[in-house]
Amino acid sequence: NTPIYLIIIGSILASLSKVLMGGLGKNKLNPALVGSLFITVIFSSLTNGYLNPYEVDTISSATPLTNMTASGYLITYDNLVSPYGSLLNFFLGNIPGASGETCSILCILAFIYLVLKKIIKWRIPISYVGSVFVISLIICLTKGIGIWFVLFNILSGGLLFGSVFMATDPVTSPISKSGQIISGILMGIITMGIRYLTPLPEGVLISILIVNVVTIFI
Repeated sequence: NTPIYLIIIGSILASLSKVLMGGLGKNKLNPALVGSLFITVIFSSLTNGYLNPYEVDTISSATPLTNMTASGYLITYDNLVSPYGSLLNFFLGNIPGASGETCSILCILAFIYLVLKKIIKWRIPISYVGSVFVISLIICLTKGIGIWFVLFNILSGGLLFGSVFMATDPVTSPISKSGQIISGILMGIITMGIRYLTPLPEGVLISILIVNVVTIFI
């Protein structure tokens, strides 16, 4: 239910960001993320406040990560997962969220397909999601939280979508194999840092853009 004109504005700004940086193959930042960031910052009240009838009738209006920050980072299964049914709903996509990011199984299938077709670099998504897995596991072990919290972090927000479709952009990602692993690990660290050390509920978009900026050094 997000207004269609916002999608159009985001697409235009994404295209302009590529043109202004020199055109195809010369952009230093992922164009889609630039457009998305603009919409998220300038029109946050519209993108976060619109839900379709299914979400309004059956699911809490807040996304899982927004719900976590709003509750003061109360990390319990009843608080973070139960309002949306179970982790199976996270896997299938029956939770509130941005277009394309909620259905984890489709993101995983897309990853397998794109890797087999040699369209994306598998090291970036694996190291990105893997670092989030490790950091989440450390939090579980040090805070006495159940292992479900690891899956919650992987299946929530735009992590899988961003790692497959955004972080692997051939123009803005490292060329070397070691560089791809380093970039994925950095994205994971930044994402988890933003999620749990700042008031922002999600860190995927910002983490990928930050690593885009330092990719030339990597």
